[in-house]
This record gives sequence, C-alpha cells and structure tokens, in this order.
Amino acid sequence: MKNTKGSTPEDSVAQVRAEIDAYMFTIQSMLALEKIFAEALQIYVRHGPKMHTSTGNEVTPDMTIEVTGGRLAGYRAINEVKSRYPVHEPALRKLVRQLQQYDDICAGWSLPDATHRPGPQAYDLVLTVPADQAADYASNLPGHLRARGVAIAREFCIVGFGLDPSDGDERLRTKKAYGRLSIPDVDRRLAKGDAVYMYELLDELAPIKFYDSNPPIPYTMSILWSRVFLGMIHGKKRKDVRRGRTVKITVKVERLRRLVSKFAPPSNPQCIKTSWVTAALEKFVAVKLAKRVEEGEYEIWYRQGESLTLDWLVRLVNNAKDETNLYKGGGTDASLDPYLHDRGG
Repeated sequence: MKNTKGSTPEDSVAQVRAEIDAYMFTIQSMLALEKIFAEALQIYVRHGPKMHTSTGNEVTPDMTIEVTGGRLAGYRAINEVKSRYPVHEPALRKLVRQLQQYDDICAGWSLPDATHRPGPQAYDLVLTVPADQAADYASNLPGHLRARGVAIAREFCIVGFGLDPSDGDERLRTKKAYGRLSIPDVDRRLAKGDAVYMYELLDELAPIKFYDSNPPIPYTMSILWSRVFLGMIHGKKRKDVRRGRTVKITVKVERLRRLVSKFAPPSNPQCIKTSWVTAALEKFVAVKLAKRVEEGEYEIWYRQGESLTLDWLVRLVNNAKDETNLYKGGGTDASLDPYLHDRGG
C-alpha cells in the first residue's frame, strides 16, 4: 500500500496489521460465540450464508445458528460482527441498514421452522463488537436506531469480545453489553461473561483462516507462503528448502484456490474467491518473490525463514518500492535474510 501524505512506513505497517487483526477478530469471535451455543444446544452453524429479506434483497450475515434438536429445536440466531465502531455517518448508516435487513429475513434458513409460531419465523439478532468498544455501541446504537425510526422486532443483543484483562493474554471473553436473547440459559451466560482459553479455540481456529469477506492481501499471502506453497514442494527441492536455498515452483491460480479453500469454514468452502488468490500472487510478483508465466500461472521463488511470516510479508509489501533489488536475475538465491530474520511488528 502507498503511504499517505504525512504518514511514515511504520504507520502504514501498523494500518495493515490493524486490518489483519480486524479480519482475525471476526473469525475468532464467531468461533467463540459458536462454542458457547454448542455447549448448551445441538446446533447447525453456517458462515456467510446467502439469505433474503421480505423485499427480495440478498444479504450475507457473518454467521447463522440453528438448533437442531431438543426442546429448543427450531431456535435461530443471526450473528453479525463489527471490528470497529462506525464513527463516520456513512459507516453508521450502513450498519443501521444491515441491522434493518437482518431483522427482516424471510428465506435462507437451512432447517424448517419447528416452532410452529404464526407469522414470520422467529430468530434472535446478535451483534458482536470489540470488548473495548461494547459500551459505546450499547450507549449509542439504540439511540441511532430510534432516531432513524428503526425498531428491531427480534430479540437483539450486543456482545463484546476480546482478551480478558483480568487474565493477561490467556483468555478471550464474550460478554453481553445490551439487550437479551430468547434462550435464558445462553442469555445468562453471556450476561455474566463467558471466557474461553485461547488453547480451547485452537482446534477450531487452526483450519479456519478465511470467511466470506475479502482479506488484506498480505494475510492471503501469508497463508499461501506458510501453509500452501511448502506442501507443494517435494523430493530434492524439499531438501534444498531445509538447507535454506530458494526453489522454484509453478502454480496455477485455480488449483491454489482449491487448496486454500480447505481453510474456509466447512459450511462455506466456496467463499474464497479466485480474485483473492490472484491479488496475492500479483503482489508476490511486485515484491520479486514470483513472476507471471502466463494468464493464471505463476512461478514462485520460495525460501523458508525463521521470521514471523505475516510480519515479514507486511513489511516486504509495504517496502516493495524501495526493495526492488530482491531476487535480481529472476529467482536466484538472492539474500532474503534482512526480512526472513526480521521479528519486528
């Protein structure tokens, strides 16, 4: 990304890292809320499902929860995640509009309505926000809705999610800041605040790296570099990588998209777009870690390092304009040590 006037390279790195943190926040918060429901109920969860309002508009909430059995079979909830408070009017209008649409879902659920209630199908609406902004949302958002004549017909609650300050960096807490859910047990649990140790989420977090929103390009690059490319290297080339040498691998965009799709939510494996993969590969070309062979095909110049891959790539992308000497001569063993051993960020 280009530096804006008056900003420093470190400002640009911090901005990209903030965007990546926001993307990861959405994934973590959805999985934490899913875990809370799953411990109390038999549920079926979808991430980024396509649904429709009564006027036919297609919407894609971040997550839906449907209870599949027991006395609460047929219960439903929609979860939308916001990683920052909408301080500007356009962003606030967009949020209000989203909530208005999510309050009007009439089609797109996976399971039949088992409640047999008259009228529109019943469901709750949950807005997840950063824990340190939950109070602002709780204090201001209901007033903004009223001022715009928007009355949420569903049970609506705002929950904060983030690191539990009472326990260092070990636990992530989901706590209700406003409203209520129609399931008393879960509502009480959220009112009290439900904390989960990070290691308890690792099994869920490990396979899910994407959801149905375009991630920052360096984030996609890091998944490709650390999780996908290495798995495509075998035999002598694998030995060369272990010895710190650079190896060439040829990749096709569509094959990479299929490989990366294993890091999508199981309920939405097609959410990863070809354009995300192409954008990441083009950025590898820009930072002299790859070249375009032909349409849809690239040659990657892969080398392992000891650095934190994500921080290294963020800095490499940010500094690309000044570091065009990397891999001069096209994929030779030019030194990446200043980046591979950079633990900053």
